[in-house]
Order: sequence, then C-alpha cells, then structure tokens
Amino acid sequence: MDLKSIEGLVDRLSGKVEALVEERDALRRDANRLGVYAIERDEECVRARREMILAIEAAADEFARREHSGSEIGARLQTPNDRLIGLALQGQRGCRT
Repeated sequence: MDLKSIEGLVDRLSGKVEALVEERDALRRDANRLGVYAIERDEECVRARREMILAIEAAADEFARREHSGSEIGARLQTPNDRLIGLALQGQRGCRT
C-alpha cells in the first residue's frame, strides 16, 4: 500500500471518528436533558401526591367532625324522643285501665 492511500484511509477514519464523537456528545446532552426532565416530573409528582394526601386527610377530618356532630344531634334528639315514647306508652296504659 502506498503512502497516499494510507493517508486517504487515515483521513476518512478520522472524519468518521469525529462524527462519532459529535454524535456521542449529542447523545450525552440529550441524556442529561432527559434526566433533568425526569427529575422535574418526579418532583411534581411528589408535590401532587403530598397535596392529595393532605386533601384526603382534610376530607377524613371533616367527615369525622360531621359524623361526630351528627351523633351529638342524634343523642340530643334521642332523649326527647324517648320521653315522648314513654309518655305515649303511659298514656296508652292509662287509657286501658
């Protein structure tokens, strides 16, 4: 092989190597950009999950508060209802005798 053909091969190979290096660098930049994007999305998901948990906890607290309030109202109504039923039963017994 003569020197000219060897120089031609070296030039073509160095051109291919440069192209591969540029492609590798572009892929690294893309990978870094995608990594940053994934981290940002993950942080958004974590924030959304925290907000959802807080909303669920607030709803559960509100439900418990309303349930307790409803129980108190039911208990307050039960006593007068019991008295009315008792009076009605006494009245029925009094009418039979």
